[in-house]
Amino acid sequence: MSNIDPETTVIHISSNHIRMNFNKREDLLPVFHIGKIKDKVWTGTEAHEIEITGTVRLVYDRDNPLPIGARVWLEAGPDCEIKVSK
Repeated sequence: MSNIDPETTVIHISSNHIRMNFNKREDLLPVFHIGKIKDKVWTGTEAHEIEITGTVRLVYDRDNPLPIGARVWLEAGPDCEIKVSK
């Protein structure tokens, strides 16, 4: 698993939710997952839209996925402002 600072906000896109939304669901599932990883445990929220102000890092790590299985994610440090639209 990737070694991520617990103060770093992690954002990833749920390919499962994207696929499920193609089934013409009435209630679209949010595809963005925003949260933090501490002691290999993910805590966070989901959203349809995110606005980020500040420096971010986009990561692809084939061999060390996040605890939720993501191999591609965005890291936003504590100096970033993140606005979430559910």
